Amino acid sequence: MPDVTANQLIVGVFTCTSAICFVQMAWDKLCARKGWRRIPEFQLLFWAFIGGALGGKLAQRLFRHKTVKQPFSAYLQLWFIVNVVAYGIALTPSAREGIAWMVRGVLAEVI
Repeated sequence: MPDVTANQLIVGVFTCTSAICFVQMAWDKLCARKGWRRIPEFQLLFWAFIGGALGGKLAQRLFRHKTVKQPFSAYLQLWFIVNVVAYGIALTPSAREGIAWMVRGVLAEVI
């Protein structure tokens, strides 16, 4: 197993959740245009909440999707701010040490 640093783990998690949120917003926009079954707003906001708000905001701007819809747009903006603060906190040296300690503990249990 490759040695993964806490920074790589944090960036990887936020990148993956942002990509998932982006793709789901893009798919939901296509579904809206075609009249197909839509992705529930709760699911879109869930991925934004757990770290994918950047992808959600990018998709919202790029596809002009759910820009006026309230309270969805307000929640997406809130989760974006929360994600930025969480990124900042998670990337501080003391937080990185704690995350690395937890990851090593989990990997030791799994392996």
